[in-house]
Amino acid sequence: ASFSRIGIKHARPVTATLLTWEDAMRMLRRGSKLLRQLRGLAAGPANARPRLLYLPREALELLAAYDDDPVMTPDAMRQIGAGSKAASHLLQWARSFQKVHDLQRYFLDDIGDVLPGWLQKQRGRQKLRRKVLLQLAVKERALNVAEDVSERTKSKGEAYGLSSEVGENLQVDRDKLQAELKTLDVDERRARSLEEDEEKRVAESEAYAVGHAERDLEVSRQDYAEAKERAARGGKAEELQLPKLLTAIAENEVMLREMRTRQTLAMVRAEKNLRKRREWFDHPHEVRFKAAALGEAEALEEIAVAERAAFVAKKGGEHYLKGLRGQEKGELVFLDKRLVAAKERTVECREELDVVDRQFEAELVRLFDEERERESRPGEWNAPSQAEIEEDAREDDLKAKEEAARARFFIPRTLLDVAPVRPRPLMVCVSRDVSEFAKNLICDRLSADLSGIFVRVNTTRNYGVDIPAIQKVLSAGQSAIVDVDMGLSARTRAAFLRAAKMAREALVPSPYPVLLTGDINNRIGEPADPYLGVKENEIKKMADGPMKRHSQIAAECIHRLRSVAQFERLVAMGTAKHPPSRSHAVVLEAAVILLTPTKRFQPPHKSVATMSWAAIRVLLLEPAELVENMFDVDSFAVPRENLDVLRMYIDG
Repeated sequence: ASFSRIGIKHARPVTATLLTWEDAMRMLRRGSKLLRQLRGLAAGPANARPRLLYLPREALELLAAYDDDPVMTPDAMRQIGAGSKAASHLLQWARSFQKVHDLQRYFLDDIGDVLPGWLQKQRGRQKLRRKVLLQLAVKERALNVAEDVSERTKSKGEAYGLSSEVGENLQVDRDKLQAELKTLDVDERRARSLEEDEEKRVAESEAYAVGHAERDLEVSRQDYAEAKERAARGGKAEELQLPKLLTAIAENEVMLREMRTRQTLAMVRAEKNLRKRREWFDHPHEVRFKAAALGEAEALEEIAVAERAAFVAKKGGEHYLKGLRGQEKGELVFLDKRLVAAKERTVECREELDVVDRQFEAELVRLFDEERERESRPGEWNAPSQAEIEEDAREDDLKAKEEAARARFFIPRTLLDVAPVRPRPLMVCVSRDVSEFAKNLICDRLSADLSGIFVRVNTTRNYGVDIPAIQKVLSAGQSAIVDVDMGLSARTRAAFLRAAKMAREALVPSPYPVLLTGDINNRIGEPADPYLGVKENEIKKMADGPMKRHSQIAAECIHRLRSVAQFERLVAMGTAKHPPSRSHAVVLEAAVILLTPTKRFQPPHKSVATMSWAAIRVLLLEPAELVENMFDVDSFAVPRENLDVLRMYIDG
């Protein structure tokens, strides 16, 4: 990879053969080299500040496709078993880079392009300070000229009040500029102090990290030595721990090297920053000469203005100047010509000063651009040290032997190839009323059998049919598994179908939809049963959540009535001439209302126990048939009149 002049990496084309799972595993097995590359991507060149982060558009689109996938979260990665720690940290690393890439445009002044942000701010303050210094040089020269004129006039015995008054006015202007310069110097010292304090804090933090890593390495080596000694004396448990302890030593060695590298980078940056803070670009001699000339011209102009104003005031004002004759007229003409000449000279000197000052500032800009170009060159920042080269060689040798042994087992190449991209993506919509175990099993099997094809989208927006989230998945060339709320009631289901129709028309390319829905007769199961029921967090996301909650409970009650012991209890109750209580009769009569939706019923009476029990208890004598009929009841087909009567039964 290479860098542009503003420090952004140019995209490097990568062929598809470099993106296979086997090649990815080969890279992951070489952990030391991978960590160094990750550090290089995060830190940039060792001789330059971290630059603007460049991430390929394809990588950003692929990450965005997984934004709403519940599996692609650090918490979910920690539950996968072997490799969970590495997987969760790599995912956090990728997500952090994505966030930095999205937010870095808001902090360009702090990040800087290639040069650090504070350096550009310092040079901006220095440019402002040079401007004030240039104005101050002009005023000081003008003040000196006014004082010199005043002294010469005084030495000749002439009136010198006018030139003294001009000098006093110029002195006021000079004092204002000196106060402004003092304020700029205070701001500069304050900003520099903050920057130096931050560098000191970073240096202390890196030193602490190095010390902590050294202690961890020393402890791991001591643990290994002690375990090895106990294993030599016959300790089987310690012998089994030796490989794990060796791995811990290797990990701590890598961590120590990483911490030392970060400390070295911090020291290099601190030394460079110190040199940069001391730099100052003063005006060259030509600019100072032009400033002095402008100051002299301004002083003479101010004196000419003051003398003409005094002459006009002496003659009574501008209105009376037209009546002047003779010597007075000649004196006025002389004053006017001198004033015009002084103004022309001031304008000429100011233009000359502006020209040379702009040339000087342009030269500084050119020098800064050359510096930026030098800093943007990658150089040898990613070159490994000798210790890293030796470790890479050992690691390559070890992993090459393992890969050679793995290659002896025949695996058809077709199983290792990346799955081809479907011409039309799939959109598998899994309803939230599907039991949790079945839903996870389906999604896991789809993701495992069709690896790399599906991305899961789980949001509550628009009944789960979140068109922007699904579009991100399709734009990345993937198919989607979408958690949706298709509803149980007619109103919710109609709203879901409208959302699904809109999605099918809006998504590009148009996906092939597959809908998996739950059964209204699914039961909740025992509290500790992991295989049955919709979890409460999913029910809360459903528009018809209370309906699903009660239907699960009803299905569970019917399931529990199917046991032999319950059948025997029902038969025994059916042989009784009188109900055990009025509640038993009321419940059985309510069941009859549900079992016969074609008939209409009256509200319950107080005499229900004696009037209806004899007629309806015969149902209990055939418990299997009764339970099956109860199971077949369509809760959505109960007439409204019967529902009103049932509500009276429940309320009564």
